[in-house]
Amino acid sequence: MPLYVTINEPNWSRSPADIVVFRVVRAIVLSVAIVVAIGRSRHAGALLAALIFAMIAAAEGFPPAGWLATLRHLPLVLAIPVAIASASWLLIPVAWCCLAAMFPRAVFRQKRLWAIVLAPCVVFVPPIVMSAVALVAAPVGLTMAPPFVYWQAAEKFGSAFGAIPSIFLNWWPPHGQERHMSLLGPWAIVTVIWLIVGAALMMQGALRVTEEPERRRVRQLTFGLSIVVGLGILHELLRAWSGMFGVDPPALVWTINYALQAVGFSVLAMLIGYVILTSTRSTLT
Repeated sequence: MPLYVTINEPNWSRSPADIVVFRVVRAIVLSVAIVVAIGRSRHAGALLAALIFAMIAAAEGFPPAGWLATLRHLPLVLAIPVAIASASWLLIPVAWCCLAAMFPRAVFRQKRLWAIVLAPCVVFVPPIVMSAVALVAAPVGLTMAPPFVYWQAAEKFGSAFGAIPSIFLNWWPPHGQERHMSLLGPWAIVTVIWLIVGAALMMQGALRVTEEPERRRVRQLTFGLSIVVGLGILHELLRAWSGMFGVDPPALVWTINYALQAVGFSVLAMLIGYVILTSTRSTLT
């Protein structure tokens, strides 16, 4: 028996203010990605930075309501790439590590080291693609755990990463909580390690910079990344507020936190875009 649903109000009008702000920020980040990719189309480092911006702009911890239903009305050649793009944020640490190995100065050139950096793609890209195809093309046959059902093991990831990518890492078919965690656990470990390694590689590359213009750009980039770290610490403190004080943080504090994050990430995206666009050819090749 068919089920008919009437939407009385557009989803956008029902969204909280902080969600609307972050959607605007995503548009800004995506615009920076396009500008960087066009402005430095011949430079691998710039294209990697643009790729990271695009991943951030399209990222979803899990598909929002109605998202997959809309994709199923599109041709598969469009719907599946959209689904893959929304899950590509799972591989941001790999792209970040590659960028850090190139910018501001190339740290290593051995193919063996590049193979290690790119190794997570061999593990995680196939299930991500398989998940996207399954979600768009064969939803009836799925036996995946519901994306909004939290179990104890996965709650730890939600508290650390803010969202549980529960439907983008799965073996299909069949899929269960144990098999899902067998991929989600290694993904979390790789994420933390590759982010730290990327930061170390960028610092090592920065130490090789001797020209004053490049040193200034490195300082600008460091300042922007410091903003992100500070905003991340503030967000985690607010998430732990209830446990520390026994009450939820005031709504105004959350509003200020979201506003600071929106402004901070927008400034960071534009700052990194400026640094890359004004860098010399030798820095980004």
